Order: sequence, then structure tokens, then C-alpha cells
Amino acid sequence: MKRYIAAILIPCLLFQLCGCYSQKLITLEELTSETDDEVVITLSNSDKYYLRKNVTLEELVRNPEKIYCIDADTSAESLVLYTKEVRKKSNQPIAIVIDTLKLNKNSVVSYQKNELDAANTMLLSCGIIIGVAIIIAAILYEPIDMSGMKLFEGQKF
Repeated sequence: MKRYIAAILIPCLLFQLCGCYSQKLITLEELTSETDDEVVITLSNSDKYYLRKNVTLEELVRNPEKIYCIDADTSAESLVLYTKEVRKKSNQPIAIVIDTLKLNKNSVVSYQKNELDAANTMLLSCGIIIGVAIIIAAILYEPIDMSGMKLFEGQKF
């Protein structure tokens, strides 16, 4: 169990703590060109909308507090978001509702997307590999006790 913790869990914890992903601010023009990444739209009243083109039903059910948007239109004076929510009423099946939300562009504080921070990830990976190599070398290298050994009995130099 100790080997498992040292070999697997500690490097995973270091990856998590290092923050290999960072938030990158993007512009309004880049908002519509984003395809696969999740973009977080933060408003001045602290509301957050998550723009992701391909949202699955599982994600909607697992995170009911998040408001997912499947598309955004920035051509008008206001920002138009097409939201996708799961609604469940008593004695009825789950319904997926797509709604339109118009926001004032001035009320948007930031547009952010998660981006892989390659420099921190590489530094952390190299550090873990070097650390593991040092630990293995320290375990394998055992100093030899020469005090009780007689190398050449009966021979004088």
C-alpha cells in the first residue's frame, strides 16, 4: 500500500495542486470561434454561464446548478445565449428545455476558457521523474561496510 501511495497518489496530488490548467481571458470575437472548449461567461451580478457546444444529458443532470449554453450570437447589440436546461416536474419525465437569453454586452465582466498550461505541466512532470529517480537510486545504493571485511587474507602490501 505504501508503494502505491508513493508511486501513484502523490504524483497525482502534485498534478492537481500545481494547476496544469489555467483560465485564459478571451475576447468577444474569439467567443463565437471557440468550438470544443468550455467558455465561462461571468456577469457583473456574479452569474456564470458555461458555453459548450456539445453538452450531454449526463452533464446536465449531474450539474443542475450550472447554466449551460449551446450557442452564442454576438452580431446584435446584445449578447444572445441559447441555454440548455433539464427541468423535471412532479409525475413527469425529465424535459430538456432550450431557451434564449438576451444579455447586455456591458454587463459581461469576462469571457474565460480553460487552457492547458504546458510549461507548468512539463516542469512538474520532469520534477516528478527526477524525484522518483533520486528515490530509486537512494534505495538501491546501500553503502558497503568495509570495517569487518578481509579482502586478501595473508597477503601484505
